[in-house]
Amino acid sequence: MEFTARLQQIWGAAERAEGRKISVDTLRERIQEAGAKPPSRSYLTQLRAGTGEKNPSAEVVRAIALGFGLDVEMFTGSPEGNKALAELLEFAEPETMALIRALKENPDLAVLARGIASLPEDSREHFIIGAQAMLEASRRASGR
Repeated sequence: MEFTARLQQIWGAAERAEGRKISVDTLRERIQEAGAKPPSRSYLTQLRAGTGEKNPSAEVVRAIALGFGLDVEMFTGSPEGNKALAELLEFAEPETMALIRALKENPDLAVLARGIASLPEDSREHFIIGAQAMLEASRRASGR
C-alpha cells in the first residue's frame, strides 16, 4: 500500500475517533505542538489528495506521524506498521467509536461496562442474552 492510501486511512480513522473533520491546518498545528516543523499547507493537501509526491521524505513522514500521535511505523508498510494500522482501523470503526463516546459521556454506563467485562465469560454470555431479550421487548413495546 502506498503512502497516500495509508495517510488517507489514518486521517479518516482519526476523524472518526474524534467525531469531527481534521483540517490540514489542524494537523499542522498538532505537528508544531509536537515539536516538529510542519510541512506547508499546500504540500499536506497534495499528499492527502494523492497529487503530491508518492514517497515523502522521512522528516515529513515523521512530522505527520507526530501530528496524529502515532508511530512512524504505521506509514512505512513494515509488518509491524501493517499490524498497527489494521488495529487502528478496526478500533476506529463507527460502531466502536460510538460506543467509546457513549462510555465517555455516561459514567454509569462505563461502570456497567467495566462490571460486565470483569464477569467470567459464561456469565457475560448470560448477561448479553438477557440484555438482548430486554432490548427486543423494549422495541416491541415502543413499536420500533
